[in-house]
Amino acid sequence: MLTTILEPTTVVTAPALIGGEWVGPDDGGGPALDRTGPYVRRTVSRASTTDPADAAPVGAYARAAARRIRRLSPAARADILDRAARLAVERRDDVARLIALELGKPLKDGRGELDR
Repeated sequence: MLTTILEPTTVVTAPALIGGEWVGPDDGGGPALDRTGPYVRRTVSRASTTDPADAAPVGAYARAAARRIRRLSPAARADILDRAARLAVERRDDVARLIALELGKPLKDGRGELDR
C-alpha cells in the first residue's frame, strides 16, 4: 500500500477503528475526509470520519483493552512495544514518505519523526 505512495494517483486510505473493528466509508463508516498534502497540493490520504454515536463503542473497547493490558507483566508489555518498534523500522521509508506528504515536510524530517 505505502510502497507506491509517491505515484500521483496513489491515495492512502485509513479506516477508523471503532469497537475493535476497522470501518471505512464502504463498510458503513462515516464519509471519507481527504488530506491534501501542502507541498504536492493533491490528496495524499483519505480517512474515515466518525460521529458522536461512535464514542460509546470506542470507549467500551478501550476500557476492555486497558483491563487486558493491565493484567500483562511489564516484560510482556515491553515485548509488545518492541514488536511495534520493529514493524515501524521495517516500514520506515514508507511511513516517512506518508508523513512528509501529509505534513509538507522534507523526507528526512519524516524519517526523523520515526527515529525519535
